[in-house]
Amino acid sequence: MGPRERPLPPDVVERRVSAEDETVIVSDGPPEEPRRRFPPDLDRDFGIAVGVLLLMLLIAAGVYWFVIREDEQTVPDVVGLQLTEAEARLAEEDLESDVERTFTADAAVDEVVDQSPAAGEEAPEDGVVTLTVSDGPQRVVLVRVVGMDVDDATEMLEAEGLEVETRDVASDAERGTVVRQRPAAGQEVDRTVVTVVLDVAARPAPETVDVPGLVGMTSGDAREALEDLGLRHTQRPESSQEPQGTVIAQNPGAGTEVELNTVVTLTISTGPPG
Repeated sequence: MGPRERPLPPDVVERRVSAEDETVIVSDGPPEEPRRRFPPDLDRDFGIAVGVLLLMLLIAAGVYWFVIREDEQTVPDVVGLQLTEAEARLAEEDLESDVERTFTADAAVDEVVDQSPAAGEEAPEDGVVTLTVSDGPQRVVLVRVVGMDVDDATEMLEAEGLEVETRDVASDAERGTVVRQRPAAGQEVDRTVVTVVLDVAARPAPETVDVPGLVGMTSGDAREALEDLGLRHTQRPESSQEPQGTVIAQNPGAGTEVELNTVVTLTISTGPPG
């Protein structure tokens, strides 16, 4: 008995094709489709190329990060230092400075009160750090500049952050000398709003002047008008219906020609009686 033969599938028929009893199995059914795997296999060369590209990108990112970090400097803390000290400290780190000024009540003049970027932050090499520097308090006590040369007086006042205006006036003082200042020395003023007016000797004073009309002016304005002309004044109070502090009479009267340094008496209202 020959070897055990396996049964044929139902869609296969057997045909004998030779005298030597060789048997050929012929399938009349459809060919079996190849099995598919998911996901499909990636092309090997394509995968290698993608891997190389990703590696190059990582290397480039690392080099870029290293170069950028290498060119950055950590900003030192300079708040509280004087401006010259702060600038020197920044220069040690190859950083430049830009100065902005502000008035402060609790910091000395030229003290750094703020900085940007802040301490500890990174800044590019040769970058700029903005320093906010104190100009001192807004209010300042005026120094006396009467008797000084106008240029020196102006420089001194402007160094205090004050605006200065000059007027030429007649005076026996040497030409260019400050003979009067307003507001007066010793007054405390807000330097952001006050303009200091300096009267400067520009021509010889005349021997005589005409007394101006002062009635109706405030006592302060009347005194200034007399001083501008080289005249002196005295005051006496008197009640009247005019507002308090108003000039209600003067002696000598308006238009009177008098010598320099003549005293003009001003009668000043104290307001209605009672």
